Formats: sequence, C-alpha cells, structure tokens
Amino acid sequence: MTTRKLTLITMLTAMAIVANIIENSITLPLVFPGVKLGLANVFAVIALYMFGAKEMLLVNIMRVLLASLLSGRIFSYTFFMSLAGALLSSLVVILFKRRSGLSIIGINCISAAFHGVGQILIVMIVMKSTEIVMYLGVMILLAIPTGLFTGFLSKMIFERIRKENYNA
Repeated sequence: MTTRKLTLITMLTAMAIVANIIENSITLPLVFPGVKLGLANVFAVIALYMFGAKEMLLVNIMRVLLASLLSGRIFSYTFFMSLAGALLSSLVVILFKRRSGLSIIGINCISAAFHGVGQILIVMIVMKSTEIVMYLGVMILLAIPTGLFTGFLSKMIFERIRKENYNA
C-alpha cells in the first residue's frame, strides 16, 4: 500500500468517525428509533469507489470500532448493532457493485437498507424474538430517502475528488 493510499484511507476513516459521532449526538424525535441518515457511510462508499472492497470494509470496521471506543460504547448492544449493519451492508454493496449497473446513488440506497437488516438481525438474536422483523418494513422504507441523500452526497464528493485528481 502506498503512502498516498494509506493517507487517503486514513482520512476517509477519520471523516467517517467524525460523521458517526456527530450523527449519534443529534437527538431526533423517537418516531422511528434506529433510523439515521448514515453520513458515515458516505466515506465508506467513497473508499469502495476509489480503492475497492477491502478498503471499504477497512473504513467501516475501523469506524465502528473507533467511534464506539471514543463514545464509550465499545462492545455494547449498540456496538454490535452498528457492526452487524456495517458488515452486512458492506458485503451486499460489494456484490451489487460487482454484478449490477447501479450508480453510486443506488449503491447507497442498497447499503442503507441492508444496514437496517443487519441491525434487526442483532435485535432478533438479543431479544430472542422474531417480532421485531415487522419493523424491518419501516427501516427499508426509510432507507430510500436516506440512501438517496447519502448517495447524492457521495456522488458529489467522489466527483470532486476525481476532478481534483486525488484518486489513488
């Protein structure tokens, strides 16, 4: 790995951590618990488009670990929800990017939906109940506008990076 690539991945990870911490500090009305914009995912998707699958996984895993450590939630219930969502959404997005013609915006929508699926799976395991699966419809429905928002943001940032020739 070149110094330039390592620096860019580190910067994307740091930005994802900051976005995650900021987003976690914003208190939204509890109309839809567990639903967030997913701003940290913007930087993971950019890593996927700039470098590849391994780098996206690296950004997501480091973001979850370090943001949880910094916020004092390491190895908590929310840590495992976040990790499951990040890993499942990353793996699914990697497959979709390789096998479909989806744009970066579509990839973000898929990512948002499967992040919710990963979270619901952890809740089902912890609660030893399948009743929470009913909430999955809400999570997936709300993944569309949040995925569109983060998708447009990812597209703008990625195009700017390419334009400025920061690509590794």
